[in-house]
Amino acid sequence: MNKAQRPTPNPSKFEPMTSMSEWFDHCQRHCDVTRSQGISAERIVKMCDTMQDNVKEIILKNKRETEMRLGERISDIEQVKIELQGVSKVLQNEHEVMSMLRERIRDGIRMFKEKALAITEKCIAIREGRRGIDRSHDEVERELEIERKKIAVAMESVTKALGECEESMRMLRSALYFVGKDIQEKTGALSIECDCLNIKETSLDLTRYKGEPLDISRISVADWSRHSKDIMKSSWKKIHSARTLQVTINALLKENVETLRKQMAVVNDALQRRITEIKGAKARLQLQHYEMELQEQKMQFDRTAEMITRKVNDLTQTISELETSIREKEAFLALAHTRLEKRASRRGIELVKDQVESNLVKEVFEIKKLINGLEKMLEETKISLRALLKTQLDLEEAINVKTNSLSIDEVDCMAVRQAMEYHDV
Repeated sequence: MNKAQRPTPNPSKFEPMTSMSEWFDHCQRHCDVTRSQGISAERIVKMCDTMQDNVKEIILKNKRETEMRLGERISDIEQVKIELQGVSKVLQNEHEVMSMLRERIRDGIRMFKEKALAITEKCIAIREGRRGIDRSHDEVERELEIERKKIAVAMESVTKALGECEESMRMLRSALYFVGKDIQEKTGALSIECDCLNIKETSLDLTRYKGEPLDISRISVADWSRHSKDIMKSSWKKIHSARTLQVTINALLKENVETLRKQMAVVNDALQRRITEIKGAKARLQLQHYEMELQEQKMQFDRTAEMITRKVNDLTQTISELETSIREKEAFLALAHTRLEKRASRRGIELVKDQVESNLVKEVFEIKKLINGLEKMLEETKISLRALLKTQLDLEEAINVKTNSLSIDEVDCMAVRQAMEYHDV
């Protein structure tokens, strides 16, 4: 029999024997411990049940409070969003009003420049065709110059108003951008808050905390509220500024139109008075001319007088041809002047002293030189006439001048100014 198969000695053989009282005591202690452990287990079970109830109540309370806070937050965001949408609508309306005002300003500038100023300058250019003593700086000339200056002042003020209007529109667009951006952020926040409110503990898309920071918010509620209030405050400030500018520009447009209407009436009245003056002077000259013709008829019985009359007729024909030539040259001079005047309205880099301008200046100089030569010949021819016939020819020339002035003021200028009209802008 090997060592592994040897019987293990029973250790109880070496333990001392116990008495019955010790045995009963030992059993009693086991019973007491068992009973105590049972009582402790029952107490722990009750405590666990109580804790579970408390935990459930706390969790449900926290959930209800969170959902209540979410509802309040959603209500706050919706309220601010509604206010922002109201401001956005007002901004859009004001931008549309400013856009229409800008078009009115542009229409006013076109009216002042393309109609009023063009007609006034055309009248001034037409009156350059007056001849002789009638080329005077009369009341009509002065009032036309005043009208041109007033139109230029009106254009300058309205152009400045156009710049202010465009700047106000830019400010409104800027405010509209920030309001729209805030509305977009509020819409995104509302979507998130509503999703959070609708999520339940039984939802399938719940996730557990994985260690990333979840409380990354660093903006307080006061800062959040102040941000939107500041945007709306700034927007309202720009709205009020735009409305004030609208009132100012409307008053400016009305004032300019009224001023130019009054000046147009002043010029027209001056033209009418000048026409009346020229008609009276022409009538008196025609009367004197008629009386001189009667005296000339009495002298035609003398043969010498007949010869002088023939010479006078020849010289008169020569004078008529010279005057016609001068008028033709003056038309070319007026053409060159008008071209120079129109080219002077070029702007910026286009106002170049090119070959065209040099030719026009040369043309004006040569035409003036030719006209001066013709006028000198005319004067030499007139000197050869006798004093009486020279006076007669002077009267005829004066009558022609008055006729020309009447044609310019009564026909040309008045006809041109019929197209001048200042409509409300």
